Amino acid sequence: MANIRIEGYRTILPNEVFGREGEPRKNSFTNVFEPTTDIIYFQRYRVPTTESILQSIITSAKEIKDRSKKDSEYTFPEIVKIIKAGRKLKFLTLEDITNLSKAEEETIDHIREGHIPEIELEQGRYHLRMLNGIFLNNYLEDMKEVIQSKGSDIYGTEIERVGYDPLFLTIRLEDAITLPEREEIEYLMKRRVKVSDVFCASGKNEDYRKLVNMVRLFYDIFTPREMKKISDTSLSLLQKTANMAIKDSTTCKKKQYLLKDIKKSSNQENSSEPFDILSLFGKEKGFDKEHFPTN
Repeated sequence: MANIRIEGYRTILPNEVFGREGEPRKNSFTNVFEPTTDIIYFQRYRVPTTESILQSIITSAKEIKDRSKKDSEYTFPEIVKIIKAGRKLKFLTLEDITNLSKAEEETIDHIREGHIPEIELEQGRYHLRMLNGIFLNNYLEDMKEVIQSKGSDIYGTEIERVGYDPLFLTIRLEDAITLPEREEIEYLMKRRVKVSDVFCASGKNEDYRKLVNMVRLFYDIFTPREMKKISDTSLSLLQKTANMAIKDSTTCKKKQYLLKDIKKSSNQENSSEPFDILSLFGKEKGFDKEHFPTN
């Protein structure tokens, strides 16, 4: 299957990141005008629901607690899976993890009520997102090693952080691969709408014509067949959102612990200390932090 091609742009990362020559921009450090690249980065994802976020957390807790084998019987991939679950829940106490693995209502409700990140987009629906920004070519060259280690997400982060004229556009899809009716979008754009339940645009670039051109570019390129070629990053978004919920919930609980002046317990099961995933496996197996993934 051929990769997505965009007229006037070169492919930087297949089906994700594209670039074309931009106008020279002044380097703020040297005050010298330098050549630039105009970057477009595409994402396609399903917005997680509250219940899917909670289920992701519960599943990770079960992977830690439901250990029916002896340590020596676990394969390395199984251990890595448990370690990753532990990294995800690293802010929780072992007591909380135990409660979550049993789907204990009070612990789940604590996360549900006020600790699920607010997402303005409609839950459960697929969206196509475009991030556009201009980079100095030297900066892009310096980013290559970071991109290799962190993946294409770094483009989105850097567009928001240091890109010139950043523009962000999100369109709600009819299903996982189909854009809404073009007439509906054209109707909104004629009225210079930037925010609606169908699409949302934001950024420092105030040129509405550029927004219109970007939306029309979507429709010229992304037939359902082409849309399928954009990686579905729903799982990654779900995991990130679940991590945010866990961290926020834990911060809240830490405040409660401080207010109640709870003393540390010698029994780790009842401790308010963060859970150390490595403690699940005996040192005699030779496992240490160098052997485990950090992501």
